[in-house]
Amino acid sequence: MQITGFWILAASTGLLAIALLAMYFYCRKLKLTIRELQEQVSRNSQDIAGLCSAAIKVDSDLQDYSQQLVKISSSLEEFETQEQPANDVSQPYHSVIARIRQGATASQLVQETGISKEEAVLLIRLHGGEQASN
Repeated sequence: MQITGFWILAASTGLLAIALLAMYFYCRKLKLTIRELQEQVSRNSQDIAGLCSAAIKVDSDLQDYSQQLVKISSSLEEFETQEQPANDVSQPYHSVIARIRQGATASQLVQETGISKEEAVLLIRLHGGEQASN
């Protein structure tokens, strides 16, 4: 009986030693896995911090561009309002040309618009089409 008990004790101790060794290697494997995961989390945290920093910069740039766009838009509106009177000055004969295209004669143009007879004849030649050849 003592021999049987000895073998049972030896077998149990051997099994426990094997189980302990298996647990040791499994624990080492888990530690390596944890270390790798911690490194990945650290890299991801750095990436997220970089992306947040870039997003803040983009947001700041968008605000700057929005302000610039408002300034450009208001400048454009000012330019357009200033340009309208300038168009009337740069095309003083616009209404006269329109009357010529409606078929007005040189004498009618002189009476209605106050331009000289020579100007009326020249404008009719330039813009009168068929009238100019008559």
